[in-house]
Amino acid sequence: MKKFRLRSSLIIIFCVLFTVFAYKVSISGIYAVSASTDTLVFDSNRSGNYEIYRIDPSGQTEQITSDKNFDTWWPKPSPDGQKLVFYRTPKGTHDTDYTKTSLWAANIDGSKVRQLIPNGGNGWSLQGHAEWSPDGQNLVMFGGTGQLYITDSEGKDPLNVAVSGQPAGITDP
Repeated sequence: MKKFRLRSSLIIIFCVLFTVFAYKVSISGIYAVSASTDTLVFDSNRSGNYEIYRIDPSGQTEQITSDKNFDTWWPKPSPDGQKLVFYRTPKGTHDTDYTKTSLWAANIDGSKVRQLIPNGGNGWSLQGHAEWSPDGQNLVMFGGTGQLYITDSEGKDPLNVAVSGQPAGITDP
């Protein structure tokens, strides 16, 4: 129990320090913390283009995506801290037009970048806000015209989840 309390305290301290750091370096959004690796991931346009960065508990910041053709945003590390899913839109779009998004994945170090669901994939007119299941085996996101979907961890085999009384318009699972 002591180890858990110490780890929790360190994570809280780290988050507070990171918030101060974020204010000073113009981070667009703090999106996720990987509890298994104590790493924060975020997007920022500090390079003149929206890319994904990570910062470890020692304060070391590393840019982990780089593609001048896209704005890269909404990073979410897998529960084991080894992989990352994120969205890309054409440069200059960022998160203002979900009809232009595509879902991507990479290893947490930025290697093995690959597209999971292209823009318009699965016949969806829009997509966004992917989140990992607690076991890392699935993703949940909105797609279509705002329906909730569950896919495997590679964005395949979408299963529409019926939400009682809400046939469309869901944008944040």
